[in-house]
Amino acid sequence: MKTNLKPGDMVVTIGAGGMGLSGIVIANALGAKVIAVDVNERSLEKAKILGSIETYKYSGKSEELNEIVEDIMKKHGSVDVVYDTTRIPEAVIPFLPLLRVHGTLLLAGLMMKGKETFPLPADLVVAREIRIQGVLMLPAQKFDTIFKLMKEGKINLDPVTYKTISIYDVNDAYKEMSEYKNAGRIIINKFS
Repeated sequence: MKTNLKPGDMVVTIGAGGMGLSGIVIANALGAKVIAVDVNERSLEKAKILGSIETYKYSGKSEELNEIVEDIMKKHGSVDVVYDTTRIPEAVIPFLPLLRVHGTLLLAGLMMKGKETFPLPADLVVAREIRIQGVLMLPAQKFDTIFKLMKEGKINLDPVTYKTISIYDVNDAYKEMSEYKNAGRIIINKFS
């Protein structure tokens, strides 16, 4: 997660697939508290196992997101980070009012085709001085930190793995991911 998390920081992760679950593991290792939101019940179960203090299932209805945001605000107040791995603007915008002053919106991955433009409520962004940061991938310079946390037993990325596949199964894996059926990372480990 590309932000300076401190112990006790509150993070809402939208999308608990491979990137989201990895972010949950790292945030917990750094002492942050994480709330996960996803459409996949199995992903939310993994998020709990990996340390999410609360999870919310989203079925695709926009009014439901507003209810989730309201519930989080009631229970936990403002949050420090909203970490989006969905790349779906309509799923992210409702969560911006949760961000505290100087909070951070992390947008992970590349936007979906036709969704490259992200409409932001500029008044809210300015009034709260919200920082917006893109996250493409973990840079190699950060690998040492992750390996150190793994060696110290502070993170275990094994539960983030959904399944391993052959290179010949990639198309099926993409289909599964596009239908939000995977609960974690799919790893290609067979190349012949």
